[in-house]
Amino acid sequence: MGAIDSDEYRCVAWRHGHRSGRIGANGAGGGDCPAPSITHSGNRRTLFLSRNDQRRCRTTTGGGLGRSDLGGEAEQGQKGKQEALCHWGQIGRGESLVQWDRTLPRIYLASAALRIAKSVPAAMAARKAEGAGPVTETLPGGNSPAHGGRLSQLDGLRGFAALVIMLYHTALVFRTHGPFVRGYLLVDLFFLLSGFVLAVSTEKKLNAGVGALEFTWKRFVRLWPLVAVGAGVAAFRGLFVHVPLPDLALALALDLAMIPVLAGTGPFYRLNGPQWTLFWELVANFVHALALRRVPTRWLLPLAGLMGAALVYTVRKHGGDTMGVSALTWKTWWMPIPRVFWSYILGVWLGRIHRSGLRGPALPWPLALALPLAGVMAVPYLPLDNVNGDLVFVVSILPLATWLVAQTSIPAWLAPRLDWLGAFSLPLYCVHLTVLVSVSELFGRGVGPMLLAIASSGAVAYLFHRLVSFRGKPLAVRERAPDPSSA
Repeated sequence: MGAIDSDEYRCVAWRHGHRSGRIGANGAGGGDCPAPSITHSGNRRTLFLSRNDQRRCRTTTGGGLGRSDLGGEAEQGQKGKQEALCHWGQIGRGESLVQWDRTLPRIYLASAALRIAKSVPAAMAARKAEGAGPVTETLPGGNSPAHGGRLSQLDGLRGFAALVIMLYHTALVFRTHGPFVRGYLLVDLFFLLSGFVLAVSTEKKLNAGVGALEFTWKRFVRLWPLVAVGAGVAAFRGLFVHVPLPDLALALALDLAMIPVLAGTGPFYRLNGPQWTLFWELVANFVHALALRRVPTRWLLPLAGLMGAALVYTVRKHGGDTMGVSALTWKTWWMPIPRVFWSYILGVWLGRIHRSGLRGPALPWPLALALPLAGVMAVPYLPLDNVNGDLVFVVSILPLATWLVAQTSIPAWLAPRLDWLGAFSLPLYCVHLTVLVSVSELFGRGVGPMLLAIASSGAVAYLFHRLVSFRGKPLAVRERAPDPSSA
């Protein structure tokens, strides 16, 4: 790999407040954006699901030259140590993004590209022909699984989480101290909501005989537009930062095929860091279709508890709840698994008991929606170190807050607005980090450029929101109407 130009690609030492630590420059990224959108028809509720994420630097010695490799996220360290803010998203002149990838068999890439080329247009045509036929799920007795637009709250919650992650990355890129210094914890919310929504909307179809490979392939085709938009925007930026064209083209092809970096250095994906959570989303979906759907509800909570115990161990070993963003190695390949499956399995359990009709106390909707956001803002001020603060939020605050959001009711006028926010958050989550860094490179890191970067992220996301459909046709699950003759 080539050397980094010391005038342009430097990690800058900094401090903020009473908390300091260290971050390095071995960047990586992540983000899966589950966002269910809900519409109504009679006593049925229809759901859509997609996914998002974020990026981060791996801890190294701060303050010196570093490599960001298209990633960047602060990891709080121990008090009193110097902290270095890695200028993510930059690759030194002449560097190779995909040095190891040249050994991959070209026939595999050709096969993957051919399957995508055939499947994606067919899926889009089917969606047009069938009106983007959504998953429909009805409880016994003909009742909707979430009365009063309750699942629209989850859609909105996903949208607010994506906005928080954008503001979190804004503070990192522009070197400010914003209110969301632990914004990376909301990535775990995406996994939680994914398990919840699929348990509510799709398990019936899985139990009716849909195979795990078939289901996972359909999910891949459905999530692929997110991959294409995020990687495509990042590749466009790569043209202007002197990335060699052959390397850039190969990196784009591999990322579009969702083949992660296996070299053990740099980010999990080469161009668009948030793509790492899409990979683990598909892994979780495959395990769900293969095995979790067969696990009785009463055993899901103990299983989630095992993953929670493993999560405690890995967060303590890693120094924070930031596993998954870096390239896989033989020593660390397993570390994202507890993070993903603690939240995902717990989400499946919550979704099943919600689908069964269990309801608890309901908070007013403004308070319920504010709880997860207020929680992630409050974590840095708890009398806990970075590791224990992350664990308290992910293990206790986040599941409880999500359940309370699922229980609340919203006014009818708010439901479509939350649905829109959830849908808009998908392209926003995929493109914002590339746009933020591009603006900072062009105009510097003042307040004006920062506001321009936020506005530009929204504008680019809105453009793709209008041009690209992120609501692939999911597996339809429909209750057959009662036979009048049997009444």
